[in-house]
Amino acid sequence: MHAVLGVPYVPTPMNVVRTMVELVPFRGSETVYDLGCGDGRLLIAAKKTHPEIRAVGCEIVPTIWLLAVLRRFLSRTDVTLHLRSVFAEDLHDADVLFLYIMPFLIAKLMPKFRRELKTGTVIVCRSFPLPGLEPLTIQTLPWLGSTTSLFLYRWNQSAAKTHT
Repeated sequence: MHAVLGVPYVPTPMNVVRTMVELVPFRGSETVYDLGCGDGRLLIAAKKTHPEIRAVGCEIVPTIWLLAVLRRFLSRTDVTLHLRSVFAEDLHDADVLFLYIMPFLIAKLMPKFRRELKTGTVIVCRSFPLPGLEPLTIQTLPWLGSTTSLFLYRWNQSAAKTHT
């Protein structure tokens, strides 16, 4: 658990990473964001599977961000990694958004999403759904002797405004 931010670093298992990437109906030239990208494994996997996408991640914990930079270098993938808060990341050009962040942060991010996300942006959330929005799909996967859920959304400004 990060002492100041109160958020844990929990790497996503590769079977979950693969499923998250597979859930997205990629067309070819999407701009993909991972907020709180951790060690970058999800963006690296997405970029390797779909080399034509633009992959952008942000991570606020410097040591974890450096781990992502190292993983990016070793994987030889063109992934952009910002050392910054999820609140500072400009999402106006997002076509796809990956989220594996705590519910209290998702709730704080919802006004930002309403301001910045365009209708049609695909969102894949791991473990924690977007409050007040109905997912298109929920997929459950095994994880550490239990399960984890993936929630797939297509952002709709009007639906998001009615659920605060």
